[in-house]
Amino acid sequence: VTGGTPNDIYNIGTLNIASGTTTLDGGITGTGELNIQQGAVLNVGYATVEQGLINIDGTLNLSVKDASSGIQLFGDVTGTGTLSMMVGIAGVYDVSNIADTLNFVSSGVFDVTRNGDKLIFSVKSADDVAIETGVSKNVAGTVAKLADANDENLQLISWRVQESLAVGDKSVVETELAKANPDE
Repeated sequence: VTGGTPNDIYNIGTLNIASGTTTLDGGITGTGELNIQQGAVLNVGYATVEQGLINIDGTLNLSVKDASSGIQLFGDVTGTGTLSMMVGIAGVYDVSNIADTLNFVSSGVFDVTRNGDKLIFSVKSADDVAIETGVSKNVAGTVAKLADANDENLQLISWRVQESLAVGDKSVVETELAKANPDE
């Protein structure tokens, strides 16, 4: 980080994430090869990963605001590991460059299915959201509605809610969303 601004790693060789958990504040760019080995985890948040080859045998955690922003993962993506995506809203995401051998997972708010070159995030029922995330049923209903919103401001709120749930901060979600339904 320079001057508070995340910098990308520029890779034209081979970058191996061999073990443990690596978290980057910036992305990875260049024409090189990124290998995430079995048992290793790479967290990139909302940053872009662009390489000639991205091999995921471990776990790549990334965040996506919405389907129009797209998955910021460019290059040939191969492997048998897990692509864990934190998304703010339901939608259909293009995964045409990603091998169908990868496992896709998301938060407890969405069901994830692959249909050819598309990854479909659909909102679970409020009951399922409550079970999966551990929030109350009333709050789970609000979470589900936000995750299916078409309004840009509501989508931003949903994005923040998903971030809080992803790090296990259920109390913030409960407190803040209860304000939206003060009579319940």
